Amino acid sequence: MGACITCCNRQERQEDIEEPISPTRRGKSTSSENVKRQQTGQHITIKQRISNNDLKIQSQMFINENANNPADSYERVGIIGEGGFSQVIKVRRKNTNEYRAMKIIKKISVNPEYNEVNIFDEINILKKLDHPNIIKIFEFFQDSINFYLITELCEYGDLFENLIDTNDDVNPLFTENIAGKIMKQLLSAIIYLHSQNIIHGDLKLENILINDKVMNSKKKQSNNIDIKLIDFGCSRIFKKSLNLDVEQKILGTMTYLAPEAFQGILDKKNDIWSCGVIMYFLLCGNLPFEGKSDTEVVDHIERGEFDFEAEIFKKISADAKDLIKLMLTLDYNKRIDAKTALKHKWFKNIDEGNLVVDKNYVSEIMNNLKNFQAEHKFQQAVYTYISHNLVARGDIENLRKVFQLLDKDGSGRLDKEELQKGFQEAFGYNLGEYEMQALMKNIDHDNNGYIEYEEFLKAAIGNKVLLSNENLIQAFNVFDADKSGDITTEEIRKIIGGEKGIEEDNFQEIISEIDLDKGDSIDFDRFKVLMKNIRRKSHTFHKKRSNI
Repeated sequence: MGACITCCNRQERQEDIEEPISPTRRGKSTSSENVKRQQTGQHITIKQRISNNDLKIQSQMFINENANNPADSYERVGIIGEGGFSQVIKVRRKNTNEYRAMKIIKKISVNPEYNEVNIFDEINILKKLDHPNIIKIFEFFQDSINFYLITELCEYGDLFENLIDTNDDVNPLFTENIAGKIMKQLLSAIIYLHSQNIIHGDLKLENILINDKVMNSKKKQSNNIDIKLIDFGCSRIFKKSLNLDVEQKILGTMTYLAPEAFQGILDKKNDIWSCGVIMYFLLCGNLPFEGKSDTEVVDHIERGEFDFEAEIFKKISADAKDLIKLMLTLDYNKRIDAKTALKHKWFKNIDEGNLVVDKNYVSEIMNNLKNFQAEHKFQQAVYTYISHNLVARGDIENLRKVFQLLDKDGSGRLDKEELQKGFQEAFGYNLGEYEMQALMKNIDHDNNGYIEYEEFLKAAIGNKVLLSNENLIQAFNVFDADKSGDITTEEIRKIIGGEKGIEEDNFQEIISEIDLDKGDSIDFDRFKVLMKNIRRKSHTFHKKRSNI
């Protein structure tokens, strides 16, 4: 599939790229200070960056380094996979019985071009992301020997190993319908990343995990493939296209790299080229650019030389081949972008049967969105913790489908127009402007003008699941850091403010919202009352029609 290589690049302008939090810039050789840290096992720490002037409640405030031994929280179940520098194992979270993945990275084996600083950069990028097709991180540990990253569990491997198992020289590896569902999810994730000014940098089949079996018990392809994009070790936060300095280095997999990457050009269209390579492989089982040597492969990539001459392409539609051509356009300035790619006519023929949801269920979810209220920052924080960490996959499977149905543009987040259309299709009428503004205010806790995926989940899931006694106990224990049986105002300050702290005026406002004075505390009974008073009384809509 092509080795991971290091490409030397040209001029980089610092004003054009915003690096993740780190003592050094990505790609430079490890500084002597960090080498010393690696040799001595001394920890590098991440500090949360939360604005005191515009406090936003986001799941990343709960994604932190756990100072305890990972064995205290997780039980090892089995090995999922192993690589040159890491191992991924399946683990069970002891206090919830939820299964997760633990990626163990040996510090002494860290690639010189991918040091401890890069690992923290990757963690910081993952903390920022909230999309149904991007892997979710929960927490991380480190000791003198290893890093331990705890993420969502995808038990069925990556796309590459599944494609190898179904290889056929005559028939397409995947039907176009299945390939279309995979590409639709992948492009949605890329649209979201690019909207956050993030280039993934290493898109390939091995970095796309699946949550479902490719082949069902009758040896037929599954209709419900759900993908998760992983491995942000080569990712960059960018402002606009730029040329990298020859001393700077970017990592990527040669056979998926865009031709301009070999000239040192970093651009979001690099990712689109990789998507084209992935789609080509999904349909025929071969890479579009091959050769007897790395030099020959690179030459073919830089010339943009590929074809559809293989026998297998006689069964592939003209629309599919057209989209591949647009994504593999040699000139990146003329190459299609992710949003335009997702609007390509090929996707209009993709059967979305796996997104069928009961109409009454859709109406229930839209009612939950309408009736949701969590105005107080403390309540928002607790809801955010529960929705990110404690809600099981089985409880949100249908919610994810509703979210994707509402997400008409595939951006991975909902705007007012998409929500309005959802209400129109579910109930036959629009919300008034005042109602829509109130809905957005009540759900959009990070104040960015969109309903992100986890914001949708915590508003849509309903009290029975979200506010179960088990979830409330777990959330209470997180805020009750000293395990005294009470949550103090200082513990609230520490959780919401993070290591950077919080301005006193903001802190006083937060505790006054829940009728606390400085120095007061909350026991579990009062905590439950506060949480269960979040929602308004139900105002059930009368369904006129539903055609979602």
